[in-house]
Amino acid sequence: MKKKPESEQRSERKEKQKLKPESKQRPEENVNQKSDRNSKQTSIVDEKSDSKHYIYILECADKTLYTGYTNNLEKRIATHQSGKGAKYTKTRLPVLLKYYEIFEDKESAMKREWFIKHKLTREEKLKLISSSNDLFQGCI
Repeated sequence: MKKKPESEQRSERKEKQKLKPESKQRPEENVNQKSDRNSKQTSIVDEKSDSKHYIYILECADKTLYTGYTNNLEKRIATHQSGKGAKYTKTRLPVLLKYYEIFEDKESAMKREWFIKHKLTREEKLKLISSSNDLFQGCI
């Protein structure tokens, strides 16, 4: 049996594809499925907009400072303590939460984290930590 040239085979495949039904679902069903997905995504976004965003400073066992961002502070500290947090803190356990700030949106928190990490010196970070401790001294 003689093999057909590739161009002929391609044109036959195209013809077969034209004859196949495109979808077993009706178009209305596809639209409803997409709108269901969108409504689920919208509800997830709405829930996340209520969440808090945190930046935090940890003191590691070797007295170095680590600054990070999270949307669940307790869980993130536990992750660091378990050795599954940041690469930097894994070898410097245990860590101690020294300072944190709360933000309503992620963008503000991330900007603040960047500023603390890249613009503040160690001494300035320690001043930030001690100034927040001074605020709470009178409350105890």
